[in-house]
Amino acid sequence: MKFILANTDLDWFNYLARLQPEDVNYWQPGGNVAFRAISRGLPFLFRLKSPINRIA
Repeated sequence: MKFILANTDLDWFNYLARLQPEDVNYWQPGGNVAFRAISRGLPFLFRLKSPINRIA
């Protein structure tokens, strides 16, 4: 199975957990470059940084 594993911040994770959004939309400043790291529909997993070091 293909997926992307990206580091994320615990504060950001906790913020989103409190909001409990159905979807999370990520963007980059300028918005002129398309995100092409993975194909649509593939899992995008987040790893909490040290010292937690877990998939969230």
